[in-house]
Amino acid sequence: MYGFGLAYTTRLGRQLVIPMGLLKYKTQKFELDMVLPNKLSAMVKTNKNIFSYGVKAGLNGGVFNSSSEFPSVSNTVDAVGYSRITLGPAIKIRLRDAININIEGGMTVNRRLEFIDINNEVIDRTPQASPFLGFGISFAPKMNNSNANFNF
Repeated sequence: MYGFGLAYTTRLGRQLVIPMGLLKYKTQKFELDMVLPNKLSAMVKTNKNIFSYGVKAGLNGGVFNSSSEFPSVSNTVDAVGYSRITLGPAIKIRLRDAININIEGGMTVNRRLEFIDINNEVIDRTPQASPFLGFGISFAPKMNNSNANFNF
């Protein structure tokens, strides 16, 4: 499956219209999931899909309105914008038919943190790149495909 288009987003810490691309490719041993520029996942699957490993990258960010005093910037802040990119290896372990353990690690890069005050002055507080580690448990039961074909 593939697709192209435009999106209005704040994922880059600013309100922007950006081009988007989608590519999903899946075989018995490999899965590629790309929604550019938001995420990229390339995973190799073992027998019976009990264990998967690969690499993941993700873009996260947003713009948040505020009207608060921030002592660290000593101004009245009107908006806060941030963005970051995460890159690194990923592991997925299927414990039961519906329970998954997900472990990801790597680096956060291209981090950006900006405060915009009431005079539209940008105050940059961008942090350095740093390592990250993520751990998650998910419940994902297999769907029964007998109802997949609806007759109208």
